[in-house]
Amino acid sequence: MITAKGKSLKFIVALLLLTGCRKRELLDAKWSEFDLDKRTWRIPMQRAKTAKTHHVALSKAALDVLANVPLFEDCDYVLPNPKTKLPYWSVFECWDKARRKAGLAGCRMHDLRHTYCSALPNSGQSLYVIAKAVGSASYRSTERYAHLSNDTLFTAAEAAAKGMGPDWARSEGVQA
Repeated sequence: MITAKGKSLKFIVALLLLTGCRKRELLDAKWSEFDLDKRTWRIPMQRAKTAKTHHVALSKAALDVLANVPLFEDCDYVLPNPKTKLPYWSVFECWDKARRKAGLAGCRMHDLRHTYCSALPNSGQSLYVIAKAVGSASYRSTERYAHLSNDTLFTAAEAAAKGMGPDWARSEGVQA
């Protein structure tokens, strides 16, 4: 039997991966905070960890997920408990069951934020952009999330070498 939390989990996981937001920011999200035409989500300062209002840019994929989220009459919450029309206090049980079934027992829900933050530098975004995208207090606090793939590092190394100009192996004075 799939519980209400289980039905909501697919939307929760997708939106955490596609926005890089914190779990509590999403579970407490209200439709009134979203401007789907402008593709933005305004997380009010009362809920943002940095105590500053944070604006999340929404990808087309995130908009597609939001378009499929079930709506509840007289309820402004995006992903409420269908029984109470209030935010879930915890989704750990259904998350734990899903991650174990997927063979990812060590994966924490917060790791979805890390995944988003790692995708950004690997697509060429700076730490400054990443910090702004996920509402970090500074780009320095974002460094722990930004895991670069080897391909990204190889591309950077090639760009640096190309930017210096000469073919070092063929330059005079370079001995093999």
